[in-house]
Amino acid sequence: MRFVSGETREIRAARWDVGETVTIRRLSYGARKAIQQASQRVEPGEEPGTVVIRTDLALMDLAILEQGIAGWTFADAAGQAVAVTLPQIKQLREEDAEFILDEITAFNPKRTAEEEVSFRGSAGDGAAAGERAG
Repeated sequence: MRFVSGETREIRAARWDVGETVTIRRLSYGARKAIQQASQRVEPGEEPGTVVIRTDLALMDLAILEQGIAGWTFADAAGQAVAVTLPQIKQLREEDAEFILDEITAFNPKRTAEEEVSFRGSAGDGAAAGERAG
């Protein structure tokens, strides 16, 4: 399958109220690139004409949460459903945000070295060398 299929997983922390769950999603290529774009800053380098790319880990965590949360059953004090938005994600308790982040990360593992070779191709098929059929 060439596309992320919308695979999700429902998670629940033991400390949450009965019925409170978060649905996390499998991250697509586009979601991963959005996370990268949201968390990286280009700054002038020390040498003239150079740049340094810096990753802000706090912004990366927020972007992962925003891209990785498909839904939740959290409600406000009046019992009204709370929408999954970046401002609401920022209002999560730290321990809840960290739990959800850990679950998203576990659900979206990085490729192993063998998977990376398979994904990128081997020199024998021209993929690693950047060759194109034509």
